[in-house]
Amino acid sequence: MGLFRELRHAVDLSQQQFATRLGVSEESCRAWDSGRRPVPVGVIRAAEHLVVTHRAENEWLPLQGLAREFNVSVFTLRSAVRTGRLEARFEVRSGPADALHARPAVRTWQTVTVDELVLLN
Repeated sequence: MGLFRELRHAVDLSQQQFATRLGVSEESCRAWDSGRRPVPVGVIRAAEHLVVTHRAENEWLPLQGLAREFNVSVFTLRSAVRTGRLEARFEVRSGPADALHARPAVRTWQTVTVDELVLLN
């Protein structure tokens, strides 16, 4: 499997979705994906950047890790979840206790700051 296809699979997008996000034609994407044509270096770089940003935008973090990153308590984050300022989901896993994972909700990504979270405490 070629690098272009591996990058597309890494973000789990169809050829059409990947082409749209990269700003290239669907036909070019198909040709690169199948290996029929060599992929320009600039497109590979753009695809690598897309993978990194896609993962960052869709990553769910354990509450304890997020609390450490923002330097706030887990209780502050749980309060933010209760008030709707932080999107959270519960995962049942066999493993460590705190199975609650959270990420800022899309609608509040730009508005929630560390100072605001501290005020919730």
